[in-house]
Amino acid sequence: MLKKILFCVLLIMLFLLPSLYDAHPGYAQTPQPQAGNIVSFTWLGMNEDKVGQWGRGTPDGTKDGHFNLRIINPPNGVEITSIAVYSANESGAPAGGQIWHTANTSNWVLGVFQQGRQVNPSHVRTLGVFRGDTVFDLYCNDSGWFRPNQNFLVEVVFAGGAKATRVVKLPATPPPPPQPQALNIHGVWNCNDGGKYYIRQIGSKIWWFGESSPTNPGWSNVAYGTLTSNELRLEWADVPKGSIMGMGTLILQVISNNRIEARQKTGGFGGSIWTR
Repeated sequence: MLKKILFCVLLIMLFLLPSLYDAHPGYAQTPQPQAGNIVSFTWLGMNEDKVGQWGRGTPDGTKDGHFNLRIINPPNGVEITSIAVYSANESGAPAGGQIWHTANTSNWVLGVFQQGRQVNPSHVRTLGVFRGDTVFDLYCNDSGWFRPNQNFLVEVVFAGGAKATRVVKLPATPPPPPQPQALNIHGVWNCNDGGKYYIRQIGSKIWWFGESSPTNPGWSNVAYGTLTSNELRLEWADVPKGSIMGMGTLILQVISNNRIEARQKTGGFGGSIWTR
């Protein structure tokens, strides 16, 4: 009978000891590896050239696949050992064999940039410690796989082995390139030479009349030229309404429909910034 009681007590202790061990503040528990949380992984297009093939972390003359990755990391910081981008299937699993990696030299390098600064010049053992809200631009040298409806998986590996992943599908059709703003500078402008300029635009042809004052101006001039893209080239000359008789050429840059800046001037022309 005593043996049976001792056996039951032993079994109870075996069940209770693990919970007592976990609850006791004096016992050390194995810390869970820290990891950040991927908030977004988006496709930005093929708009820049930042990296080349294999371990080349410099431009090679071809536009790269460009992704944006946002991670919320622990406030005390966590080490990101690697980031990789994989071609993926509809289920989000790696498929197709296309891999860009920050650490594995068997794959083409994945270029990682933060606020315009390159984090990894080539393959590296670790990308460093990052805290809080972290945004990366990821660049993959073009392998011919950045096609409509293709899926890509990003995998972020943290020190300790924890991982975070996210999948993005490329759009069905590439977005159209942004259309340049139509420039219309026809109208009345003020200049930092104190004058007022009256500009006439017909297509790409530009005429103007400028003067320092409507009555008894110290100077007054006319100009004629052509607007090509946002560059305005003019020949100008003073007219006898004022007392100065100069002439020359101007190369101006039309910043917007409401701002023009001089790039080159000859003949002693005074103004350099026009606004309205």
